Amino acid sequence: MTCYLVAKKIASCVIYETNSYSLNSLQKEHVTHHVHPNPEMVNAARKFSELQDQDHLVIQVDSSFDDALIMSQFMACISKLKNQNEFIVPRVQKHVNLFQTKELLIRNNLLIDSLPLEIIRDLQETVKLMVAAGFEKECCHIYSSCCRGFLEECLRLEELDLKEEEKVLDIMMQRWMNACYVALGILFPSERKLCQRMFFGVSPAADLSVMVVCWEFTIGLLNYANDLATGSRSLNHFRCSLRVFRTLPGLISMFDSVFSNHHSASLKNEAIEIRKRLGEAIRVIFMEMEDHIFRDLVPKVVPHDGIDLITYFVESCFNIVLEYRDTLEQIFKEYPMPMVSDREGTFSSILSIQMDRIMELLQNNLEAKSKNYTDPAFGYVFLMNNYNYIVHRATCGYETTLGSDWIKKHTTKLQQNLEHYQRTWDKVLDILKLDSNESMTPLAAAESMKENLKLFNQQFKQICSIQTTWFVFNEQLREEIETSIEKMLLPAYENFIGRFQTLIGKDAYEYNEYVMFDIEALLNNLFLGKQNGQPREGNISL
Repeated sequence: MTCYLVAKKIASCVIYETNSYSLNSLQKEHVTHHVHPNPEMVNAARKFSELQDQDHLVIQVDSSFDDALIMSQFMACISKLKNQNEFIVPRVQKHVNLFQTKELLIRNNLLIDSLPLEIIRDLQETVKLMVAAGFEKECCHIYSSCCRGFLEECLRLEELDLKEEEKVLDIMMQRWMNACYVALGILFPSERKLCQRMFFGVSPAADLSVMVVCWEFTIGLLNYANDLATGSRSLNHFRCSLRVFRTLPGLISMFDSVFSNHHSASLKNEAIEIRKRLGEAIRVIFMEMEDHIFRDLVPKVVPHDGIDLITYFVESCFNIVLEYRDTLEQIFKEYPMPMVSDREGTFSSILSIQMDRIMELLQNNLEAKSKNYTDPAFGYVFLMNNYNYIVHRATCGYETTLGSDWIKKHTTKLQQNLEHYQRTWDKVLDILKLDSNESMTPLAAAESMKENLKLFNQQFKQICSIQTTWFVFNEQLREEIETSIEKMLLPAYENFIGRFQTLIGKDAYEYNEYVMFDIEALLNNLFLGKQNGQPREGNISL
């Protein structure tokens, strides 16, 4: 006991910094004394320190000095806990940034496993001292504040913004999902286990205070999800909303394992309401797709790949539908849309009916735009590009949704537009037709053929110079178009040149600008989409 009394005298010479929690709140006064301890006092202090190292903490709370000493001991333990947390935070943040579900199942003791046993034992003992001294409320407050700071560092919710611009929304969404699973699956259970261990048999209020902190963080996470339900109507937000809608049931199921009945029930109700708002928002966005396609009838400048932006928009819709088909079907069951019968009078999946309607609107949209181009041939190439793209994408995954009949129908439309395009060459082919007028003299026939050949050279050169700047993105389709032209043009040109050479003789080469090889080479350069090495966009009349 002598060691203890001497140690008290030395301890009275030290100012204890209580960090975020002030001793003034305890309405205690502490005075600083500056003394020079003698060797006997130093030796006594050393013995007192040894007693502490052996986990023999002195429990005496009969004076204001004892209160200050206990508080300083507790704050020292909290400081050690914070220092240790600094090493844990990067590991937790790694889970938030690169979360793997399998790891979650084995890491829910992350905090306790990461803390040295010495820190845990010291906290347990000082908590007993704090509660015995009548500072239960202050102890819970300080400990829960430490917990809050740790969670803030780990989750970094202030960096999450689901209203961010489109290019980073996916990244934010993934971080939000990771943060939810890490918080509910690792951090909150670990914090509660650690708290229960620290305050076991001493203060049930501490567990409640930590649970409230975790509850507040969960509400914060749910609020981010709510932002999607009230935010943009873009396709990216549509996809992210579906991800959250699909994720929420899994999060709701985790509430019971983390929170008490009261707090779990309030969180469930909040999550269910957010999920309901998301479902309604998703349904509205889906229905607005039709309106967007219907209103987009003014043709824009066609991108160099020849695919209209509305086609890409619909394709993006379909990609989302394929990825979240089951979720969308569930949404339409929970939040019904008006039933629409299909053409055969039967009732199909609401989703399939809606997508069929969207594809029909897309077809009408493209047909209307194709008629606005100054060159009808370009309109047909435009339709072939888009129909080919749609059919190709449909056969790669949409067939289940649209059906094989739909694909056959649009494959037929693709062939029809190829035939329409071929007919745009009729004016060139008409020039090469041989005159069957037998009454015409050889000289007159030769002069007529000279004029026709000159006209052919002009028109063929003009067509090639223009259509070389057009682009057909699909190589197989481009070859098919070129082959169809060759089959029409090359035989007609060969017959014409043969007859012309018969009439003119060796002087025919003076008028013959193209040999057969030149014709083939020029046709093979069509639809490459370049002019002076740069992509060129199609012209339209508005």
